[in-house]
Formats: sequence, C-alpha cells, structure tokens
Amino acid sequence: MRQLSGMDSEFLAMESGSVVGHFGTVTLLAPPADGRVLDVRVVRAHVASRLHLVPVLRQRLVPVMWGVDQPYWVDDRAFDLTRHVLEVRLPEGSGVDRLSEAVADLHRHRLDRNRPLWELYFVTGLSEGRSAFYLKIHHAVMDGAGWASLMGALLDKEPGPPDVPPPRDWRPEPVPTHLELLSMSGWSMARTSLRSMKLGLEFMARAPALTARQIMPLSQSEVIPLTAPPAPFNQEISGARSCVLVDLPMDSVQTVRRSVGATVNDVVMTLCAGALRRWLQDHDALPPQPLVAVVPVSVRARDDREPLGNRLGLVRGLLPTHLEDPLARLAAMREEMNRARERREALPPQLLVDAADYAPPLVAEAGWWLTSRVMRRVNAWNVMISNVRGPSAPRFFAGARVIANYPVSVIVHGQGLNLSVFSIAGRLCFGLVADPTLVPDLPRIGDYLAEELELLCSASTSGH
Repeated sequence: MRQLSGMDSEFLAMESGSVVGHFGTVTLLAPPADGRVLDVRVVRAHVASRLHLVPVLRQRLVPVMWGVDQPYWVDDRAFDLTRHVLEVRLPEGSGVDRLSEAVADLHRHRLDRNRPLWELYFVTGLSEGRSAFYLKIHHAVMDGAGWASLMGALLDKEPGPPDVPPPRDWRPEPVPTHLELLSMSGWSMARTSLRSMKLGLEFMARAPALTARQIMPLSQSEVIPLTAPPAPFNQEISGARSCVLVDLPMDSVQTVRRSVGATVNDVVMTLCAGALRRWLQDHDALPPQPLVAVVPVSVRARDDREPLGNRLGLVRGLLPTHLEDPLARLAAMREEMNRARERREALPPQLLVDAADYAPPLVAEAGWWLTSRVMRRVNAWNVMISNVRGPSAPRFFAGARVIANYPVSVIVHGQGLNLSVFSIAGRLCFGLVADPTLVPDLPRIGDYLAEELELLCSASTSGH
C-alpha cells in the first residue's frame, strides 16, 4: 500500500463548498482514419486495457483513525469502470466554445472520495466529426509529472494496435483494518521524526544564503513584494467555473524564441503578461506595478521514476504587465525567469515539500482553513501560470489522432484565475479557468493571447 504524502493530503484539505482539489485535461480528437465510430463503449474498452499500467485508477483512500496520520491507497473491491467513464452528448455541430462550457460545468463538481478519484467524460456531437474527452483526477493522486505518465499510458504513438503489456486478471488486495492502519502509521511517524531532524539541519544550513538573497538583491528590480497589487480576480471565489480553450502554433513561438535567445517558457509567460495587461486595461484595473505570478515547478529527482504523488514547489516572480512594448516585456520576463532560478537555489522548493510531510490531516485541514482566510485578504500573488512540455510527435487515443490537449487547473480563494499550458505535436494549448463572477469575459483573455503572439512575431522579425 502507498501512503499519501503531506503535500498530497493538502489537496484534500483545501476542498470546501466552492474549492475543488482536482485538475483535468480536455483532449480533442480527430475522427479515426479507418472510418471506425468512436463511442463510449470503445472508449471504455480502451481505458480498461490500460488500467493495469496505472494501478491507482482502481484504488480509493482509507483514512487513519482520528486523522493522526496520512490516508492510504487501497484497492477498491467495488470498482466499476462504468461509473468512471461516462458520456456527454452535445448538440450536433458543436464547436470548441460549447465544449468549453460543458467542461466548465463538469469541472466545478467534486469527486466522490468513496471511489477512485478520477472520472473521464467522452464528449460527442462536435463539428467535423470530432470528439473529445475530459479527464479529471484529484491532485492528491498525482501532479503534472504523474499526469504526463498517465497520458502516456492512455495515448499511443501509432493509430494501430499498441505495443503495451497485456492486462492480467485483477485481484484486489484485502482492505486493512483500522488497527492495522494505526500500526503502520506508528512506524511511519517514527521515520518522520528522524527525517524532521535532518530537515531542520538543512534549513539552518540554507539560512545564510537565503538571507543574503533577500537582504542584498543584485538590483532593486529583483525585490518581489510580500503582497501582490490588487486585481479583480484576487477575491473570494464562488462555486461557478468558466473555461476557455485556446491553441497557438508552436512554430510562431519558436520564431520569437530564436529571434531573442529566449526559452519557450519565457515566451509563454510574456504572452500571459500581455493578455492580462490588456484585460486589466479594459476593466480600468491595471496597477502601475507588475503583477506577481507563481509558477509550479517539479522537484522530483532525475532518478525518481514514481509517477504518483506530488513533488511540487512554487516559484514567485514578477510579471511585467506594467510595460507597454511587447519586446520590452519579453526581455524583462527573460531576466525575471533567470532570477527565479537563482531564488530557487537559495531555498529549494524540495525543502518546503518535505516540510509538508510533518502535518497530519487534522493539522493540515486547520492550516488550510487559516490559509484560505488569509489569502482572501492578503494576496501573495495574483495568478498561477503553469507550463508543461508534452510530446512533439502525434499521439492517438483508441485510433483517433489527438488534435489538441488542454489543461484545466485549480482556482482557490483569493486566486480566481488560472492559466495553464501544454504543448503537443506543434501546438501550444492554453486552458484558462476562472470564477465567472470575477472574470465575466474570460474568452477575451484567450483572444488576447493569440493577438499578443502576433504582436511578438511582428516585433521580433522586424527588429523593433
């Protein structure tokens, strides 16, 4: 059995009436080239053939009595695939906008903790014979690296029969008793005590370097304020969700990147800065100082092959929304990303991930209760921007070619807007999620992303 880490458990503790702890992806599919009809029965058969590659898809959580330790994953003896792979029928000829609305409605509902924490909705009725599926999975199960592994199990490199190990008869393991869980947790907490001593020593060793970086920055522009400037989307959220799916050509992004010696991530962050700047101007809410963005980063060791659980850190950085010129924004963004890497070295996010392991569920829930109330009043950042690199070659699902793969992420109190990006087969796929009461015109931000890329392309190729 695998036990949740402290960080995994935090994604359970964060859930409330209006906050959900799952993330998802929307995968847009072309009609199968061989003329086969892709329906929910075919999709269920495809998923069933891959369940053995990702065992957690048939596992549920069992808590430890009194919440003294993190829960464990156990086999769900009542697992029923028909309760996890479902169908959504849109009106014939529906476009991506209608798909986005359906996904937003599905995304706002919490997953049932009495079952494995995932659901896949197969969507039909799209124009041009296309279909799609929306897969949502709880963040307590995995992070972006685990999600990439999951998608690797579901997607194939060729449209024909895949070269995957055949499934074997599944025999669920018996569920441990409460006393057995308490016994295992006793050993777990003993090991945790030893690790906590090591963690404390490492924090002490890092303190001088961290203090030097905070007290003596190389320049005034490096100073990131403890609180971010006000923005309309930095308020308490409701339970409603809106979603916008946008994809941009990677060739154009690469053209901009090469012209100035930047990275793809520099360009992505600059596009987000430009789109947010214009949206804030529309609402007479553009602050004179730059917004503060937070970027999730993986802290997995290179030899860590475990796809499950969360090994994430957060890096804060300035988003140059105060600069009007697109090339000036790109230059500032490139410098800020370099400084962010230096700040990560001063206090590696891995230390903060390890520190989360020492809070049992009862403490974590109380911590989230307090944190959510603080975040409603004091914003440490304005927006979360996530960028995950995907495969550059085409991928297929049950014989259908993947056209695009859009991430759909999490928003919380004080952070009512999220911009996530996934690249696949020459496309840069943006998934925007917001509370529509705070961002009533989310599609406008999507339009601005495309227009900002055109501006950057034009400015970078013309030399000014």
